[in-house]
Amino acid sequence: MNDAGKTKNQLLSELKYLQKRLAECEKQNASNNKAITSLRKLAYIDELTSLYNRRGFLEFGQKILSFSKREKEPVMLLFGGIDNLKIINDLYGHLAGDQALKEVAGLLKKAFRETDVISRIGGDEFAVLATINDELDAELLTSRLHNAVNDYNKGQRGSRKISLSLGTAISNPAQSITIKDMVRLADEAMYSAKRKQNHNT
Repeated sequence: MNDAGKTKNQLLSELKYLQKRLAECEKQNASNNKAITSLRKLAYIDELTSLYNRRGFLEFGQKILSFSKREKEPVMLLFGGIDNLKIINDLYGHLAGDQALKEVAGLLKKAFRETDVISRIGGDEFAVLATINDELDAELLTSRLHNAVNDYNKGQRGSRKISLSLGTAISNPAQSITIKDMVRLADEAMYSAKRKQNHNT
């Protein structure tokens, strides 16, 4: 039977059925999109700190690095580790260690901007990729982190205070460099600063 031969009630019934099927399809699509978002979050976000994980940092960091090179703008990569995380774990337990990691994540968010790529690379190590205008910008951002840590430690006692070792690397827009190269350079700078500090104490 063609549409011309159908009664009004038959057409209304078919319309209601199609509307119902459309609503079911939209609901299924929404569920699928939610699942995709959850999977993407698991792939790129550190579950404990809600920062980017290593994969997310390398992927999004490389995009920012490539964009900055095209715009002829430098970027700074800050690499840091918590010096006393093992002591916190040993004295107060791993829950306290996890809390310390969360606290550092919060301090990084406080010191840096929403546009910067902030991540927990793994273990007690963090990395931030920040767009800058010059080395003075890099010093200002690093100083803001130091100040945030100092302010946090004023409310803590003994070994619960957080100590960070930091190293930085600044890209030259005229030269080709990958995000992994910058991580390596900042990591080396961090360990060089740590060796110098240990030598002086």
